Amino acid sequence: MFEKFKNDWLEVFNYLKVFLVNPVQHIRTLPDWDWRTILFFLGLLGSLSGSLHGLVSGSFTSTILGFFFLPLSLTVIHFIIAGFFYYFVLFFLHREISYKQLFLLLILSNTPLFALYVLSPLASPLILLGIAFSGILLIVGFVDYFLLPRKPILRMILALFIFYILMWIWGAIQTSQVKKIERAPTTRENLDLLEKELKGN
Repeated sequence: MFEKFKNDWLEVFNYLKVFLVNPVQHIRTLPDWDWRTILFFLGLLGSLSGSLHGLVSGSFTSTILGFFFLPLSLTVIHFIIAGFFYYFVLFFLHREISYKQLFLLLILSNTPLFALYVLSPLASPLILLGIAFSGILLIVGFVDYFLLPRKPILRMILALFIFYILMWIWGAIQTSQVKKIERAPTTRENLDLLEKELKGN
């Protein structure tokens, strides 16, 4: 049991050494890890990025919450997004691909996002840069590993990226307005306005 675990993670580290040097090249040749290794790897990435994000933001609470809860939320999110991609390919491109390998592609493609998420408290637009890098890796993986047609994949990823940018801008505006109200003198009018902002009205 221990020997298999050691061999599995030796394979993971060997792949990561070459992947991190040239992710665009090596996303074209995904390894064949089992589900246990994939989920443990995602949990490790989530714990590291979540806790480091909390440290950079200077919040002890965020560090603890990031270490324990970000891996859980990332696992759920990755299952949902991988399911979306799987059924998009199945119904619109009429191809059936391996869900496990798709899930792994999604995790490896998101490594730039995990890295830049750590630094996002210093500059929140870094998240958009991470999403862009992840999108590029996803496109390469879909086209060169799964051998899917380039044009519909490009359109799908671009549409999702634009949607995320719009949601990010909307969220940034909402956050800015709330912070502006919080810095203003506390009056009944400001409190009413803050309540409306928090309720989304």
